[in-house]
Amino acid sequence: ALDCFGSLMAQTAAETFSGAFDAVTWAPVSRKRLRQRGYDQARLLCASLCVDWHTKPQETLRKVRDNPAPSGMEDAAARRANVQGVYRLTGEDLSGLRVLLVDDVVTTGSTMGECARLLLEGGAAEVWGLTLAQARKK
Repeated sequence: ALDCFGSLMAQTAAETFSGAFDAVTWAPVSRKRLRQRGYDQARLLCASLCVDWHTKPQETLRKVRDNPAPSGMEDAAARRANVQGVYRLTGEDLSGLRVLLVDDVVTTGSTMGECARLLLEGGAAEVWGLTLAQARKK
């Protein structure tokens, strides 16, 4: 299923963004969550879509704090506050790059927004977000 989702995301990004990016990265999970799950779903999706483009994902971000899962938070302001200070840049040179940022699910966009903010602060010229799914309110 992962290969299928990765191919679908690669096709969607190619059609939507016309390949107008220089680097592909993901919104990472914390070390604690990685140990619990045994995998980072956004990283796996990112790697899978990169296979179709014959490129490799770049690790540009690290999650340095294990914050509460945002899925239990309904308030958008609480979600934004929950992700502040959670991610750090790895030190990759992003100067002038157009970056595609991959995540598995977007709900309010807080995680994607915080990661994009950091990538732009790190020198990226532009950041596009790509997710497999969008959560909707009932």
